[in-house]
Amino acid sequence: MKLLEGVIIIAAMLVPFVAIKSHDMTTYLYWTAVAAAYLIYITIKRW
Repeated sequence: MKLLEGVIIIAAMLVPFVAIKSHDMTTYLYWTAVAAAYLIYITIKRW
């Protein structure tokens, strides 16, 4: 399960390099949202 979670988070972090081709803060905001979602997920999962 941890391997699958790792693959999913890495794939999610690679999306800006493939889909988002902008030079503004979109990538930063996307990575912030993905990181926050992952942290919330692992926090809830531990309960």
